[in-house]
Amino acid sequence: PLPRRSPPMNLRLQRMFGRARRFLRRFHPRERRFARLHATFAASVRGAHIVALNDARKIFRTVRSCRARRALDLGTGIGASAAFIAAAMREEGQVWSVEQDASYTKEAERLMPPKLAPKVHMSVSDAYSFTTTLAPGHTFAGYRTLPLHGAPFDFVLVDGPGSFMENGMVVRYPNGDLFNLLPYLALQCTIFIDRRHRSAALYEQFLGKHFAHTVRARTYSVFVYEKYI
Repeated sequence: PLPRRSPPMNLRLQRMFGRARRFLRRFHPRERRFARLHATFAASVRGAHIVALNDARKIFRTVRSCRARRALDLGTGIGASAAFIAAAMREEGQVWSVEQDASYTKEAERLMPPKLAPKVHMSVSDAYSFTTTLAPGHTFAGYRTLPLHGAPFDFVLVDGPGSFMENGMVVRYPNGDLFNLLPYLALQCTIFIDRRHRSAALYEQFLGKHFAHTVRARTYSVFVYEKYI
């Protein structure tokens, strides 16, 4: 076999500088505060399933870069993602978050730091399955009652709902809330889809003429709403 070639020097230097930046970033005061915020939620008895620290940083930076002021968090869990979104916003920023399990919402309210709590509005809704003429032949999951009084949204995080009981059976379908949310999104709204690759693929397939798929990463996808339906 042919010997493996080393990457070009400029690429190697870029990788070295990237590793150095990531190492030094740990000591930045804002980064240390963010790590402590993540640790607050990770220490919960239900903290094993919150978003990983590196992905939490991606959420934070995405909210910062799009300068979001009105955000919707689909899947509160114990409140970690809502806290990261709120922390990235300016003082006037507001987050509306919805969860299917009221016990998780209570834990989220307990864990939410007092400085962020006024910016986060939590609600509870049953999950349900539905079909839509926008995606014929597919069944989706969503929240029956969305906090639409916070619209128009300029940032949406998709991380729910999880599996649920319907007609005596446990069901789990790809998230389809964006189909119902289209009239409530601001133009240039940024959508961050956490680990739901099937949902991202279906949104790109059926809403591709309205959304630009700007990031395809291993653990998340990012869309930007560019054209009203």
